[in-house]
Amino acid sequence: MRRLYRRPRDRHRAHEDNRGPRVSGGGLARPEQRHLHRGRDVPDVRRILDRDVQQVLSELQLQRALHLQADTFASVYLQNQGSNRFAVTVLPNLSQISPVRGIIAADVDGDGNLDLVVAGNLYDQEPNTARADAGSGLWLRGDGRGRFTPVPVALSGFLAPRDVTGLALVKTPAGNAVLVANNGDSLQAFLVKRR
Repeated sequence: MRRLYRRPRDRHRAHEDNRGPRVSGGGLARPEQRHLHRGRDVPDVRRILDRDVQQVLSELQLQRALHLQADTFASVYLQNQGSNRFAVTVLPNLSQISPVRGIIAADVDGDGNLDLVVAGNLYDQEPNTARADAGSGLWLRGDGRGRFTPVPVALSGFLAPRDVTGLALVKTPAGNAVLVANNGDSLQAFLVKRR
């Protein structure tokens, strides 16, 4: 389980200060460290890396901090089983190489089983962080039991390697089509052909 503690934004500022604290040697602390120490110098970042958050922040700072918690960073499929219960299935490794920013759940190949079409990438990162651009979009063939198998692009014909912001399934006179919205780029359209 990962936790992030972050100082709430000042009501007079519309954005976070990106300068970060100075560390010994004159450099800037890494982005994930700067939020803990805004407004004060950090003599040696290595001294805080192996400490618990309670050893770095005061009790008052912890009470005022925004607390975020994640149990997983994996892209998952959530299946509603009714009665407020959901089954969680981690998607295959090929769909974990970049952020999934769009997902369609539909029977793509006409076999009666739910398939997933996923795409992602994330270009707008902080300056010290490489962009997450390894994804090329993926059709995941469902087996009807909540498990999915990646279909290679050579067989699926689905290639969405840009800064994808969303997917939509639309009906056209020629049949269903997957629309891919790309940040700052053209819209892509893929006709779904039943096999």
